[in-house]
Amino acid sequence: MTRFAKVKQESTQDLGELDAKYRLGKADEVEYEIKSKKGLTERLVRQISKRKSEPKWMLEMRLAALKRFEEMPIPKWGGDIGAIKFDEIHYYLRPKMKEVRSWDEVPKEVKATFEKIGVPQAEREYLAGVKSQWDSEVIYGSLKKVLAKKGVVFLSMDEGLRQYPDIVRKYFGTVVPLGDNKLAALNTAVWSGGSFVYVPKGVEVDLPLQAYFRINSENAGQFERTLIVVEEGAKVHYVEGCFLAGTMIETGGGRKVIESITKKDKVLTHLGRLRKVNYLQSREYSGGLYRIKYWGDSTEELVLTEEHPILAVRRVLKNERNGSWKRDWLKPGEINVGDYLTIPVDRETRIREIVGFKVKTWSGKNKGYIEVVRDVPCTPEFFRLVGYYLAEGSISSGSYLNFSFSKYEREYIEDVKRLMKKVFGQEKSHESVHKKNNGISVVFSSVELCQIFENFGKKSYLKQIPEWMVHESEDKQRELLVGWYRGDGNYYRKRHSSGLKEVFRINTTSEKLVRQLRTVLLRLGVVSYINARERGDEGRRMMYTLGVSGEWMVKFGEMVGVEVRMKVNDKKRATKFGFDGDYMYVPVRQIRCEQVRRKRVYNFGVDRDESYVAGGVAVHNCSAPAYTSGSLHAAVVEIVVKAGARCQYTTVQNWYKNVFNLVTKRAWVGEGGEMRWIDGNLGCIAENQKLITPDGVVKIEQIKVGQKVLSYDERKERLVFRRVLAKRNSGRQRVYDVSIGARKIRVTRNHPFYSYRYDSTRPKKLGRYELGFVRADELSKAIVPRTSLDYGKEYGLKKPKLRTEFWSGNQHKNGLRVVREQKSRLKIGDRTTGKLMWLFGYWLGDGDMSIKYGVNEKVVRWAKLGFSCPKDNRARERLMGIMSEVVEASPTERKDGVHVSWSSKELVELFVTNGFVGKAIDRRVPGWVWSLPEEQRIAFVSGYIDADGTVKEGRIDIKSVNKTLLEDVASLLVTLGITSRLFTEFSESREVIIQGYKTVAHGSYRLSFEIDGRFERYIAGVLVDKIKQVSPKVKEQKRLVGRSGIKLGGDVEIARVKFEDVGKELPTWDIEVEGTGNFICEGFIVHNSRLTMKYPACILAGKGAKGETLSIAWAGEGQHQDAGAKMIHLAPKTSSRIISKSISKDGGRASYRGMVQMSKGASGAKSKVVCDALILDDKSRSDTYPVNRIWENEVSLEHEATVSKVGEEQLFYLMSRGISEHEAEAMIVNGFLEPVMKEIPFEYAIEMNRLVNLEMEGSVG
Repeated sequence: MTRFAKVKQESTQDLGELDAKYRLGKADEVEYEIKSKKGLTERLVRQISKRKSEPKWMLEMRLAALKRFEEMPIPKWGGDIGAIKFDEIHYYLRPKMKEVRSWDEVPKEVKATFEKIGVPQAEREYLAGVKSQWDSEVIYGSLKKVLAKKGVVFLSMDEGLRQYPDIVRKYFGTVVPLGDNKLAALNTAVWSGGSFVYVPKGVEVDLPLQAYFRINSENAGQFERTLIVVEEGAKVHYVEGCFLAGTMIETGGGRKVIESITKKDKVLTHLGRLRKVNYLQSREYSGGLYRIKYWGDSTEELVLTEEHPILAVRRVLKNERNGSWKRDWLKPGEINVGDYLTIPVDRETRIREIVGFKVKTWSGKNKGYIEVVRDVPCTPEFFRLVGYYLAEGSISSGSYLNFSFSKYEREYIEDVKRLMKKVFGQEKSHESVHKKNNGISVVFSSVELCQIFENFGKKSYLKQIPEWMVHESEDKQRELLVGWYRGDGNYYRKRHSSGLKEVFRINTTSEKLVRQLRTVLLRLGVVSYINARERGDEGRRMMYTLGVSGEWMVKFGEMVGVEVRMKVNDKKRATKFGFDGDYMYVPVRQIRCEQVRRKRVYNFGVDRDESYVAGGVAVHNCSAPAYTSGSLHAAVVEIVVKAGARCQYTTVQNWYKNVFNLVTKRAWVGEGGEMRWIDGNLGCIAENQKLITPDGVVKIEQIKVGQKVLSYDERKERLVFRRVLAKRNSGRQRVYDVSIGARKIRVTRNHPFYSYRYDSTRPKKLGRYELGFVRADELSKAIVPRTSLDYGKEYGLKKPKLRTEFWSGNQHKNGLRVVREQKSRLKIGDRTTGKLMWLFGYWLGDGDMSIKYGVNEKVVRWAKLGFSCPKDNRARERLMGIMSEVVEASPTERKDGVHVSWSSKELVELFVTNGFVGKAIDRRVPGWVWSLPEEQRIAFVSGYIDADGTVKEGRIDIKSVNKTLLEDVASLLVTLGITSRLFTEFSESREVIIQGYKTVAHGSYRLSFEIDGRFERYIAGVLVDKIKQVSPKVKEQKRLVGRSGIKLGGDVEIARVKFEDVGKELPTWDIEVEGTGNFICEGFIVHNSRLTMKYPACILAGKGAKGETLSIAWAGEGQHQDAGAKMIHLAPKTSSRIISKSISKDGGRASYRGMVQMSKGASGAKSKVVCDALILDDKSRSDTYPVNRIWENEVSLEHEATVSKVGEEQLFYLMSRGISEHEAEAMIVNGFLEPVMKEIPFEYAIEMNRLVNLEMEGSVG
């Protein structure tokens, strides 16, 4: 798991047999219509089924389950349940009451009990639906009308079977089969009551559904069955909020009004990334409608319903800007003027080297105009030229591209000319002088250029940049801003009576452009604001101003070449806005609320992030997920979550004396679905993902326990090999791609990756950054290996056969069997070498082969191996030298001098049998190459670089028509600790010239990666010299964690990741690794995801991880409450806390069993265990069984165990002030529990308080 904070404990109580009256709480006097005899028989099972008028298939399932129950032994997992006397239990009790829909109709004796725990209040305030079960029957049920109209079904299980038999039959017993275990078989045989929930496709449950259960009769069994089916796209939310039509949403294609959003759209989320819309909603709304205006954009007004959450920050001091930014989801009514709304920084980055523009060109009378693609280098110079066009550019008659400047801006005029020549090769231009306004227009006559620049808007109010420019690299975007500012910007600096006032301003009539460029400025770390001025009375369009003021002027000034001092008027430049690199914080300036009736409002769901940017600020599409309470005794819960659906099941269990809590709970989750059990989850790796062992690369499904795999030692900050302790198949699950350039891994969305977190709420002195493991779907940056450990061994080559047999028909009527033996002309050994691997790599890029087969049989009769390698080629000398060492054959030079070949059937078969085969478009890297020693992998890639590579600006680029081949090479580079990026230059067929010959290229792709000195041992000397000339800079920032001062070791670096839904469900696996708890998979450091839940456990595997368990146990007469927790520290500076509170009364026994383990490598770890027991009388007992395993020297472990009794002095003190003995005792108990109660969720605390005040009477759960 990523990090463990608070883990709610769900304890299973090991109680005595069911043979005594309740002492603390007596059973309610309820008359029973049916009360079966004690014991379980086939006749009873048939009677239960008959009374419920069940279909034949259900009876048959019950009888089959009864047979399995009788055959199966008592389970040994969990606590000892041998004390249960199955023959002494009443298996079916039916009260003389029917299920009612109104709380007022519930019998008063039943109502009194449920009112004690707040069922009616919870229903009014929190719940969408309620079911209350009394012994074997559901006696009260309700469902909000609005949900019933949507098709939501919330019935007792018996009603569900009667009304929806086909749905029940389809899913009943599929998730928990009748033979799963003895208790599941028992439940299937005698089940009665429980809940059936069905949520139709695309429907959201607005409020929680909750069920309450009570065993009222002694020696009774309650065997409720719960079946929940959540159809495709359905979700369970707490409250749904919406927006009015016209609200602007930030999408990957620009701004759109909310009513035009479709499922094809990707929207910007609060995490600064684009995510797909997964469902749409529109409804009529009556209620409070909030209108919120904020500083930073005078054009925006946020209009939303009263329940819609907004990502906001509360202001700390009224007249001062916040110093820290603790974000929270707040409803509009919880936000005050002065609080901050958040604008996320769009962090999507997609870098292009070449961009294609469609233009129409004349192709003669027969074809007329045809559309072609013109490639333009996507360089900083091109971006600055576009910036000039956005400010000063225009198009005349479709043929003339104009840039208009003042005659005093000669520097900019010459810059445009220079840029046009460098980017487009356009040297000819004409200057047109406008004496009236002292202007000069630079005019370029080119229809093609006009068509290219039309993409940026033909008129000033339509100016814009394509969305791909919004997501380009920072160096290019800086130049875009420079060009735009030089044309439309100004630096206002004027002294007033109040002092000097300064601001940068850029004006435009294009609303779209001003918003796009503010987004770009935020990406560059500069906060700006938007103002608008109406000019309708002047007959002119609205003017938009993008302004930069306060402390942000310094950075912007550096960008555009204007020196700005850090202070103004002898004071540090102030600003009302905040910024932390990921968000801009804008203060609220006005909030209004009005009541509306039947207004059409809109909302939509968003994959994973469940948020979007509306009206310029981050909002949620829902609030926290809902909960439903669990079940009791020998119950079975089956949950089916369909594709794209979401369900959360949380159990608040308070089991009481004489009751065994024996529940089997399981969920099946479909493609894209999400099931959340409060107490943990599993993350996994998809099949075919590769790990590194000392012997080579192995797929995760082929790893064996005991093998060693590559891992990262966080304490020593280096790569190591560690033993695999366990391996698990986790079934088919929805998987997602996490990638850094061409480095890619496929995992479940919750698998943990090595990274870091930033906590703005922590004091700066303690450090706000900490290393640790982060879920894949919350990951923005990962810490990955930047080097490798040598592993693997030479490959045993498959040698060609020297004996050839074939049929020959020459001169023989019936043919002749010909056998030829030949002497080997190969001069190589049995295993791979560095030189041979260079040759294989070089052939991938520049090699070819010709094979001639026999006429009668497909037997190779003749073959030759060739290379496109002219005499002046940089690799020619090495190629000729290695070939002379490989084969005894003379080369043949083609007449044009650009191709050399060797005629050798044996040589060609060496390549073919070892996996080097095919044309350029379909070649692959053979799988065995990944398991070679590092030196040979380096040699192999070096050969490919010599064939298709170039050195440019500190990087190596390899071009190919074969995208799959480049992906193979990228994967191989990962084993060397090298991150690469794959670019598509064009994917359609084009005519190109290669070495002077015209040919058709079926696409062009480029793999780019940083120069690594290890390649210099093998690549051509010309490339080595060029590498030394460019001398790539070491990017130290890749090892610095934010602004923390934490510097990573030399084996790893930080890289931004991309998280994508691939829409697939695949077999998944996980392994457990000794010591480090992590392993390297596809070039990522990922963690064991297993979380043992025998007792609530926290495996603290990331540096600085924290774990906490809070538990309460109440043991009454005849009860033994055995609770516990585990804290396993694997990483340095981890911390944990266990607080266990137990209360014993009337002879009850409470015990704590816990383990704290400080593993080797967990230096600086801290743990505190507090076990407090309160004994209310002399008959009760409390025990503590701690286990502490310390395998590291520098750690801190505190263990406190206290046992207290309620003394006569305490009671006398309280009773002397008019408090009864019962009330005084309850006050002492509540005070004892207070440290835990204040830290559990509000709704649970309410219920727990009521149960404490009830002294845990009866059996309510």
